[in-house]
Amino acid sequence: MNGRHGAHGLGEDSRFDEAWGFVIEHQGDQNRKGTDIAYTTHLRGVAQRVLDDGGTSEEAIGGMLHDVVEDTPVNKGGHSVEVDEVRAKFGDRVAEVVDFCTDTEPKPGEPKEPWRERKEEHFEKLRSADAGTLRVVAADKTDNLTGQLADFEECGEDAGDLAKSLTRFKGGLAGTLWYYRGMRAAMGNKLEGSRLHGELSDKITRLARLRSPSADELDCRDRLRLVLDAHDPRAVGALRVADGHYAIDAEELARRATVPEAAETADIVELLVTQWYGETGWSDATKQAAADALAGASKLR
Repeated sequence: MNGRHGAHGLGEDSRFDEAWGFVIEHQGDQNRKGTDIAYTTHLRGVAQRVLDDGGTSEEAIGGMLHDVVEDTPVNKGGHSVEVDEVRAKFGDRVAEVVDFCTDTEPKPGEPKEPWRERKEEHFEKLRSADAGTLRVVAADKTDNLTGQLADFEECGEDAGDLAKSLTRFKGGLAGTLWYYRGMRAAMGNKLEGSRLHGELSDKITRLARLRSPSADELDCRDRLRLVLDAHDPRAVGALRVADGHYAIDAEELARRATVPEAAETADIVELLVTQWYGETGWSDATKQAAADALAGASKLR
């Protein structure tokens, strides 16, 4: 897309050129998760969606830069991009957008918080964002979902292919759906009526309809839910357990246990617990109880 609109193809505002150069410098060597596609195509796509939905140039630039803090804790030159640097280069509004889009800002050499924990914290953070910022968030999630759905739907009814495709995403199918629903809920009604909000909702519905669980999987999920609720492995408390805090865990564990060539149950539990909650997220006793519940269905193993 070179020409009078530059390589980004977004418009004649010179700030786009500066932002695009910043993106290339810090994220130009990244690919979209599990693919050989340059990650900059996503960043440009987010900015374009923001503009198409009536967002401002600053919001679109924020969309282009939305991952530059979160995904560059330390680049090859040992440089960590922080929100203050974005503010100094692109102004307060762009920095505000980037800050709201960042679910974690790890210090150099430090790991990110566990996936589920930081996503739940991000939901809460976004509840105070304005409509323009949430437009950028919606553009990001819609662009991501578009690519994910294309991958998932290409798998068709092949559960094995779907399972392989889903390994790129920490939460699997159930966790990915939980995440997008949580993001939409955090937006409240601030974006209702916008084309972008409607597209995001439609794609979430398509994701939810992607596959129907088998009877074995439903049975497995129900038994696992009882195990997890009884143990409350994250100590979230009775009220949150009553609200279904562990439903998503049981659903994804059961799904992974019922796909063709499923791993050993203990390995499935260990993988997801480590990805979602970190190394110390569940006690050994809880992990063993969940593995036993998975293995207890003779039809599955």
